Amino acid sequence: GARKEFEASVKLNPRLAEVQNTLGRLLEDNGDLSSAAGHFRAAVGLEPKNWAGFYNLGSALMQSSDLAGARLALTRSLELKQDSLPSLYDLALIADAEGKSAEAESELRHALRLDANYAEAWYRLGSLYRRLGRFQEAVNDLETAVKLQPKNAEVHIELARALEGAGQLSHASAE
Repeated sequence: GARKEFEASVKLNPRLAEVQNTLGRLLEDNGDLSSAAGHFRAAVGLEPKNWAGFYNLGSALMQSSDLAGARLALTRSLELKQDSLPSLYDLALIADAEGKSAEAESELRHALRLDANYAEAWYRLGSLYRRLGRFQEAVNDLETAVKLQPKNAEVHIELARALEGAGQLSHASAE
C-alpha cells in the first residue's frame, strides 16, 4: 500500500523532506513512533524551517513519553509558526504533565487569544482549573467548551465535576 510506496520513494531519494514527513505520519498512525520520529528528524534535517516537520516530531516524541524532546521540537515549531495552535496545545499538555500549571495555563490562554473558538483549549483550561481547585474559573471555561462542543460527553462530565467542586450540586446533576 501507501507505506510500501513511500518507503520505496525514501530509498530512491532520501533527500525529499516531504516524503520523509509523510512516511513519518503513516508510521505514527500505525503506532511505530520510533521509526516515525526518525523520519521526522530526517525531514527537519532536510528542511530546518519546516514548522510542520517539527510539530510532527514533537507529537511523536510526546506520544512516546519523551517530553523533553517533544518540548524542544514543539518550541522550534512555534518559533517557525507563531500561530500554531497544535504546537501551543501540545506544549500546554507537556507543561501540565510536568506539573507546570502556570505554564500550561499560559500556553492555553495564548491559543485562545489566537482562536477564541478552540474548544479543546477551553476544555483543557477548565480541566486544569478544576484540578487546581479554581472551580468557578473551571465552570466558566467548561461552559464555553460545552457551547462549542455540545455533543462531547467528556466536556459535560468535566463541567459536572467543576460544578460539584463549586458547590453547585443541583446544576451538576443536570449535566
